[in-house]
Amino acid sequence: MNGVQPGMLPGLRRREIREDDLPGVADLLLRGFAHRPRGFWERGLRRMAARPAVEGCPRFGFLLDDGARPVGVALTLFSRDGAGATRCNLSSWTVDPAYRAQAPLLVASALRRADVTFTNISPAPHTWPIIESQGFRAYSEDQSLMVPLLGRPGARARASSDPASWRGLPEAAMLDDHRGFGCSCLTVEAGGELRPIVLLPVRARAGRYPLPVMQVVFCRDAADVPRFAGALGRWMAPRGAFGLLVDGDLPPGAVGRRRIRRSRKYARGPNPPRVGDLSYTELALFGP
Repeated sequence: MNGVQPGMLPGLRRREIREDDLPGVADLLLRGFAHRPRGFWERGLRRMAARPAVEGCPRFGFLLDDGARPVGVALTLFSRDGAGATRCNLSSWTVDPAYRAQAPLLVASALRRADVTFTNISPAPHTWPIIESQGFRAYSEDQSLMVPLLGRPGARARASSDPASWRGLPEAAMLDDHRGFGCSCLTVEAGGELRPIVLLPVRARAGRYPLPVMQVVFCRDAADVPRFAGALGRWMAPRGAFGLLVDGDLPPGAVGRRRIRRSRKYARGPNPPRVGDLSYTELALFGP
């Protein structure tokens, strides 16, 4: 959907982002999210450019163009889940103040497909009513911090980050991709069974000071995290991380802090994601 659209200001166009737009898009994102350094945006946009596009879907998303530069942007991170359904993580919406009234038209471009499940995993609290008015529903409310080496040890298991360990798994391509994004991709072996888990180093505030921890980006089943807590903790400890950030409440038998922060995640569409699957989202491609 390119060109002038009904309801838009004269001289303003709404269109898909092209690769040659990326420097201007980075400039706009830097204006809209001043707490993020330019390198953060450039790294994420490079990763988006390197990924093969999902057929029939925009590679980068949509922008508003005033004829001289981008003045509004909505990034769209398309992927297919394990069942082949199309998902899209809507990320980093921002519009320059002079064009803020045009923001709904930009969002409408991104949301027009009924066959796609859309997610928004990092909305600011003041935007929650707007997102809900667009048909999104929260599927996760909070985040908790668990200490895997404490509490129930879980199953006897061993964790490995060797890429050879996941060859042949259905998630092998996803694990390769996320390793390239800077995530820690593991397999946990227990009783001859291999389970994939993807973690990302982050810093979480659970008191006065932020602590180096890891966040769960992907697990095949949310129950795998408490089940393999001991193996995960033993793998994390030599890497300086003792806490594990999980969506939702603390798993049964885990030790840590419940609901350390509000972190509402939304979805809209026919195949809502499950808690424990943030693969190919802004968290994985852009980082924390």
